[in-house]
Parts: sequence; structure tokens; C-alpha cells
Amino acid sequence: MEDLWLDFEKDKETKELMNLVSEAYMRKYVKEMFKIGVYWISNGYYDKAVDTFREVVQAVGNPTPVLSYLYSLSRYYYSYFVDAERSQMLSDAVNDLESVYKDVGTARNKFLALRSLIYAELGELDTAESVLGGSGNSSLVLRLAMAHIYRLRGLLDKAEQEISYVLNSEKKNKDAVIEKALIVREKGRYDEALSLLNKLLFGSPLFNPLNLVSYFPQNTLAMLFRAETLELMGRRDDALSTYKQIDSTIYSPVVKDRINRLSGSSGHTIVWA
Repeated sequence: MEDLWLDFEKDKETKELMNLVSEAYMRKYVKEMFKIGVYWISNGYYDKAVDTFREVVQAVGNPTPVLSYLYSLSRYYYSYFVDAERSQMLSDAVNDLESVYKDVGTARNKFLALRSLIYAELGELDTAESVLGGSGNSSLVLRLAMAHIYRLRGLLDKAEQEISYVLNSEKKNKDAVIEKALIVREKGRYDEALSLLNKLLFGSPLFNPLNLVSYFPQNTLAMLFRAETLELMGRRDDALSTYKQIDSTIYSPVVKDRINRLSGSSGHTIVWA
């Protein structure tokens, strides 16, 4: 699947990271911390993923492309939950990607897509588009990045066209489902946006074929956008409940501020960065 998650041989990558440190006790530490970082980011604990991958980077000194990618991906996801430090977090993430890109062997399109997405979130839309280098239609994950850029430029019809192409090819692409939800939400189609996010989080056999109840959030970012959508629909109590669920999962100044606002008096204006 060509979403943002990077497919890699975990055992092979772990051994490569262990070989970067000389002390035996540090090899075991790097091995365990890397596996824990993968667990955190896979289950939506982005703050813990950022902290864990940072420790691995510090331990090995010269991170591999895969480690840099996962560390940057965790910061990209977590950046939606922070405020004052967001720009610096994203800048550091894209700089790390730039520094290892020449050594990337496989999955180059995912590195390009993530770099483009981060530049777009920094407000550097021209740079974000130039990163794709005219190859935006050559890969589904690059088309995902292009849809993101179109959305931020306000070209919502083009954005929806791009993301629909991705989803027609990969219905289980979670990043694309989230992007589609944000696009239709900006078009004012709140019910459709909420339906997409609900299916991703709770109900669709595509994402939960065994109809299992998960005790892990797995997509905290989708939960955040769901809460925002509920607010826009005037469903303040449901939004507050969702924000509280996120707050019990990760540390987020953004979420805490929204909980305080919704728990207080009504009539506040919704303002999102």
C-alpha cells in the first residue's frame, strides 16, 4: 500500500542500527527502543514515538534513512497536536529527511511525499510542489501529497480529483481517507467528512474486517479531525468527548486548549491554525 507508512524489513533494519553502536549493552538498548518506537507510531502515540526515535537517533549518532524517515513521520503526525513548537518541529523533520535522501535506496517516493507534505504544512507550497518535481502523477503516494497541496491552495476540486484517484486504486489507504475527509469538510460536506472518519476509526469492514473492538487508538490524527468536524457540525458534547479521549492517549497542548474552551462557556469562535 502506498500510504505514508514505510514498509521495511524490521529485523534487517534493527541489525543495521545495532551495528552502528560499539557497546554491547547499547546494541540491546537500540534494538528494543527502535521496536518500541515502531509500536508507538503504529498505534497513534505520536508523542511517545517522537521521544523514542529521538533517543535511538542520539544513541546511533548517524541515523539510517529508515530511522530518519520514521522519526520525521512521527514528528509530522505529532505536529498537528502542538502549537508553539510546531514550525521548529517540522523544520527539523524536513531537514533530517533532506540529509539522508541521497542514501535512500527503496521507497524514494515516500521520502519525497513526506518532504512535500512537511513543506506544505510549513506554508512553503511552491517548495512542496517543486519537491515532487513534476512526478506527482507517477505514484499514488505522490498524488496524495499533490492533493494535500491543492487543498492548502484552496483548489478543492483538483484536490478531490487527485485523492479520489488514489482511493479508487487503494480503498484501504488511511492517509488518503483522512485527506478526502479534510477536502470534503472544507467544501462544507460535514456529514460526508464525518462518515469517512467514522468508517476509518470504528465501522468499516475495510479497516476492521473481523469487527474487533480495539483498545488502542491506532489513528489519533483521524480522531483529532473527527473532533474538529463534530465542532463544525455544532455537536459540542461529542467533540468534547473525542478530545478527552485523545487527551488520555497523547500529550497535546492543542487538545487541552480545546477541552478547556468546550468545557467553559458557549459562544466561542472556532479558530484553527
